Amino acid sequence: LVGNELLDEQHEQAFEMLQAATRVLSDSAPSLSHFHGYLEYFLSFLELHFATEETILAKNSCPTLAAHKMEHDSMLQAMRVRRVAAMGGAVDNARLLEFMSDLVMRHVPEVDLPIKAYMR
Repeated sequence: LVGNELLDEQHEQAFEMLQAATRVLSDSAPSLSHFHGYLEYFLSFLELHFATEETILAKNSCPTLAAHKMEHDSMLQAMRVRRVAAMGGAVDNARLLEFMSDLVMRHVPEVDLPIKAYMR
């Protein structure tokens, strides 16, 4: 937890979205269109979450805001590239899900928690 109710709720939502996408892919006959819907929603959610986080960091004069924003931008760009490839059928959806999970599971503890004092 970073100590900000809104951001902590959004982090929990991201984890729940990953679990839902995992359930879709674990079905014996997964609905890839359903998974791609989750992918679109996940990307939109990340864009909103990162904007919210950056606004809070700016309000609290976080000294590493520029680097944090660059990290967000990099993650969003990587996600957009993978989304386009997945929609075109050029990506293994299970590997894409693994990427999404790594993205969230790494970002929160490694990037957000060290600056949680600026997220309140």
